[in-house]
Amino acid sequence: MDNSIIYIATTKQQADRIRNTLTRMKLDFPVFEAFGDEADIIAKNMIENYNTRIIVSRGGTMTRLSKQVNIPVIDMRHSFMDIWLSMEKALKMSDSIAIVGYPQICKTAYLYKQIMNQPIEIITVNSDDEFHPTIVELKKRGIKLIIGGILANSVALEQDMLYVASDADENAIEQATNEAMNMLRIENERMERFQTLQTIINHTIEGIIHVDIKGSILHINNNAQRILNYREDMSLATLIPDQCIAESLGNGTIIVNQLIEINGIPIILNCIPIMVKGKLMSAVITVQKEDDILSLDQKIKRKNAARGYIAKKVFSDIVSRSSVMETLKKKAKQYALSDSTIAIYGETGTGKEILSQSIHNYSPRSRNPFVAINCAALPESILESELFGYASGAFTGARREGRAGIFELANNGTVFLDEISELSMNVQAKFLRVIQEKEISRVGDDRVIPVNIRIIVASNKRLFHAVEAGNFRPDLYYRLCVLELEIPPLRQRKEDIPLLAYSFLKEWGFSDTIKFEQDALDILCAQSWEGNVRQLSNVIERILAVNHSTKITRQQVEDAFGYDLKKGQTALTFPTAESLDITVDEAQINLIRKALEKANGNRTKAAEILSISTPTLWRKMKKYGMI
Repeated sequence: MDNSIIYIATTKQQADRIRNTLTRMKLDFPVFEAFGDEADIIAKNMIENYNTRIIVSRGGTMTRLSKQVNIPVIDMRHSFMDIWLSMEKALKMSDSIAIVGYPQICKTAYLYKQIMNQPIEIITVNSDDEFHPTIVELKKRGIKLIIGGILANSVALEQDMLYVASDADENAIEQATNEAMNMLRIENERMERFQTLQTIINHTIEGIIHVDIKGSILHINNNAQRILNYREDMSLATLIPDQCIAESLGNGTIIVNQLIEINGIPIILNCIPIMVKGKLMSAVITVQKEDDILSLDQKIKRKNAARGYIAKKVFSDIVSRSSVMETLKKKAKQYALSDSTIAIYGETGTGKEILSQSIHNYSPRSRNPFVAINCAALPESILESELFGYASGAFTGARREGRAGIFELANNGTVFLDEISELSMNVQAKFLRVIQEKEISRVGDDRVIPVNIRIIVASNKRLFHAVEAGNFRPDLYYRLCVLELEIPPLRQRKEDIPLLAYSFLKEWGFSDTIKFEQDALDILCAQSWEGNVRQLSNVIERILAVNHSTKITRQQVEDAFGYDLKKGQTALTFPTAESLDITVDEAQINLIRKALEKANGNRTKAAEILSISTPTLWRKMKKYGMI
């Protein structure tokens, strides 16, 4: 049986009618028959021992219980039909009738008298003690029949008068039941919200104290009690002996991230006044140990590492034997020991990010995060929020708690920005501030966050040419290009191609089982490799996908290229101006169209066919007006 709602009826007839109504409604709530002190005892026992939260009763008992208990008491209200039925029964017994009861029944009785124009007396009482003298007086005046509740009827019986009980009909019971269930639902939702809020407050990392404007503590969560060594009945002034709280409560000043000492322990304190219609009502104080914040910062850093914000490559991963690459690596190691900004130039696929990771891992920042982002891969609005982060509610779809950008995530480490030339002027201006002031502001927030980062940028085109074209800020250019490195294209270091080819075999676990025939290596070395090392990797992978022997032959390499012996060039490589009778732009447009046809319009697959990145394909299509 569900004890959350109970019914207290004053007569057996009323109790039976309630039970019948509940059965019809398929509900199972307890129904008690009692009035006066007995009703009080039942109600208090059910509340204390059985978690009763709503009582349904009627008339004087309802009025009495509402004063005795601290939970809602619902009235089975007297309806017009109740009075009409009672009067129909009474008129068959006498024509001298009076209705005596509490205001609830009398209000409906007056409505009946007005509509039906019946000569009845209506006497309102406000306490149980008034029933006896009132009915005795009515008897003296010649009234022979009393309509009312249990008290009125008991006095009428004592005075040898006729009486008719005014019981609730099923409609009144059902209406009261629906009201009680709605109230219970609302109460359950309120309790759920309250418990949820309590759980949130008690399990948040900060200590939280709610105080009124006089400084009285209204609520203090578990963390605040722990941080401040709170004991019951301690005053706010004892907990936080700092004048700033009194000033905040006095004039509504907001306190943010103020460092104070309590019992010799550094504490970060915030005090946020709560204003209602411009009036200071209370305040929320948050406290946090400085050591806890530092510990959390370390946990965040470890989490960032687990999420992949680390550099995996080192200089030994850069496979080469050419003198130009060995010189480059030597210079890069020297630059790594500096903290200056580095600009890396190189064609698509030359390994700019591998070089940047190697520099980070060779630098004093190697134990801290390495965060990389491709500036051409995202629209400006998304790129800005990725770089700088955003505050809570900064835009539609933003996380409620906000989000840190890569400059925050890489604090004390390195940020690698690939294809830096694709930054919009708006983002360039904000990026310049990061370099100059070493601080950022999240999108939608005016709070300044200091950052300590080393910046490495990369581009497949000279930034100076972007400055000349008016697409890049000169001041940002001079800030970025403090140290410069240029990775030579693969066609300028062909002695590295065999070494790289075998390194890919080793990477995929075939170095001990598969070898290249010399003429196959000759074909590889003869190519222009517009896609550079990335294209070479793709071609080797394509060969291995169909190879079933211990040798890689010239024919397999030609098949992997789609080699045309008549033209003597690959069908997968962007041609040079000297190799065709048409311009490079025309050739590249034709090549892109053919790749898109082979890929059925899928740009990602077309980029794979061309051995270039999807952003590079997108830029070329945009350049040639193909999108």
